[in-house]
Amino acid sequence: MENNNVENKNLVKILIGIIIALVLIIGSLIIGGGIYQFISMKNKISEMEKVQKEQEKRQLENQMMASIQTQVKEDNKKSETKTNKTKTETKEVDPYERRFTASDMDYTLVEIKGIRSNNKILVQVLDGKNKEKKGYINLKGFKNISTSSLKKYIGTVWAATGISNGVEMEYGLILHLPNASSNQLAEYNLNKLLIERKMSGDSVIKYDCERDTARNFVQNYDPSACY
Repeated sequence: MENNNVENKNLVKILIGIIIALVLIIGSLIIGGGIYQFISMKNKISEMEKVQKEQEKRQLENQMMASIQTQVKEDNKKSETKTNKTKTETKEVDPYERRFTASDMDYTLVEIKGIRSNNKILVQVLDGKNKEKKGYINLKGFKNISTSSLKKYIGTVWAATGISNGVEMEYGLILHLPNASSNQLAEYNLNKLLIERKMSGDSVIKYDCERDTARNFVQNYDPSACY
């Protein structure tokens, strides 16, 4: 009987040991699995955060690239606008840039529109082949004409005729009264009036007598008429 009791006790101890071992093994498996899942979840979270950061970085780069491209387009547009404006401004033509010479005129009526540096008389042609065209005439023999000397003649109508100096066959244009005959051109012309202004004291008018060797306009040679 005692032996049976001992064997039963030993069997109980063995069973308890087995149960404890099983509990420990199962607990270890559960804890190990939990730790594995925790580590796995942490790695997944880290990977997701990394992917999200990469996406945010690419999105930011795309936004910056789009902003740069927009700025470049705006700069190019401004540059093109400025270039086109410059081209447009460059294309603006001076209506009085053309010079009328003796070959352009043959007793042609012109209206005086103004004056520019030296001896440029701005005119608009009223008849003939260059009708309505604008340009300038260099008065024969003059180097300079003052604005004040010509101011009162702006808006007046003259006839333009090309004449030779009679010596060097150098042709020039004179502006004379429309009703003057060919014999009266030397007397009734703008050159003569301006020379008289100079001889009366207008020092701004410059007249080169050497360029008027035939004395077409200075009939009686007077040194005070020359510069």
